[in-house]
Amino acid sequence: MASEFFAAFYLTPLTESPWLWFIYNMAMWSAVHSLDGVTNTYIIVATLCIISLIAAFGSFYVECPLSWYLETYEFDLPATDFCGFIGLNFQMPRYLFCIATVIILDILTVFRVRQFTERLQATTAPVDKKEKNSKRREMSFLKQTCSQGAVCSWELIACFYLSPMTENLWLLFFFNSVSWVAVHSFDGLATLYFNQDMNKYLKTLIFKRGKVEEVSRTRQSDAMFKVSTASRVIII
Repeated sequence: MASEFFAAFYLTPLTESPWLWFIYNMAMWSAVHSLDGVTNTYIIVATLCIISLIAAFGSFYVECPLSWYLETYEFDLPATDFCGFIGLNFQMPRYLFCIATVIILDILTVFRVRQFTERLQATTAPVDKKEKNSKRREMSFLKQTCSQGAVCSWELIACFYLSPMTENLWLLFFFNSVSWVAVHSFDGLATLYFNQDMNKYLKTLIFKRGKVEEVSRTRQSDAMFKVSTASRVIII
């Protein structure tokens, strides 16, 4: 479903070829509704990514290559009208659209889980611990998605709107390079922070290691005490 949505609203407006239009709409619709499963979803998403990369290769590589500019200490597109149009009207809306779509889908998922839990609680016994953990996990995933989307939106605003407003090299470096690195670093940190299974694993690993070290130190001290006691007995 996500790949069909992606093809219909993102890839279709980018092409003028009737054959590509047919592939993006009818073929993807048929594939999504006839090929169900995790493996087929991976195949469809990979196919869409390859087709979109091939379609955008000419525009970005020939007319708008990503280059390093020493005067601003950043990787950027050339300062032309076409490249500016590509950046503001293609890249940023695409990213914001993807962020908003993921957040909306996550909110709908959490809402449906809550509805299912309420119906289950009304018809049967109280919700057990497993259902509560599932609900808590969905909320953690929603918080993770919203936080990642907020940071990514800030990076887009800093790069496309705040960066052209200044000529200060330090501000340009912060709005572009630092923001880009911060976004890609925060993804992993947010995953570790909001993922309950990962948190549980890390806590178990840390506390278990601490307990093992404490037990080993206790055993060493007991062994030293026994050795010293035995030596005293021998001397006496």
